[in-house]
Amino acid sequence: MSNHRVRTHHWIDGKLSVEDIWFKEIEEALLFADNSDAHTVKVYNEQGLLIKSGTPAVQLSTYA
Repeated sequence: MSNHRVRTHHWIDGKLSVEDIWFKEIEEALLFADNSDAHTVKVYNEQGLLIKSGTPAVQLSTYA
């Protein structure tokens, strides 16, 4: 049974899309989160507690 959840947030054409992906092992969930292209990603353990949150896809633009 998959107990570890990764919740991803993507902004698409001004609308927020949220998806939950479930993993059996916490290591798999953390690896997925670290390599995600989501704007924001959150990892929850088997008790439903947030253990990691980040913004892996955020890139700052420079304007000249």
